[in-house]
Amino acid sequence: SEHGKGNALDVMSIELNNGDDIDVRKPGLFAFRTRGFLNNVRADGCEYFTTVLGPGYNYDHRNHFHFDIKNRKSGYRACR
Repeated sequence: SEHGKGNALDVMSIELNNGDDIDVRKPGLFAFRTRGFLNNVRADGCEYFTTVLGPGYNYDHRNHFHFDIKNRKSGYRACR
């Protein structure tokens, strides 16, 4: 696990500068309002991390983003 090596982190909530909180764990009724933001988090994260997994990828990542810096052959990046 990249977590065990200190190369990964999981993000379940993001606090914005204006004090609003985007909770990835509870999309709720108005999830469509934050969907674009969360898609940007995923895309922007792929610029810095070699692995970005999050809601919509699989059941295990339904409620958080996983970011890691695992080195892979040929510079492969997993952005899902």
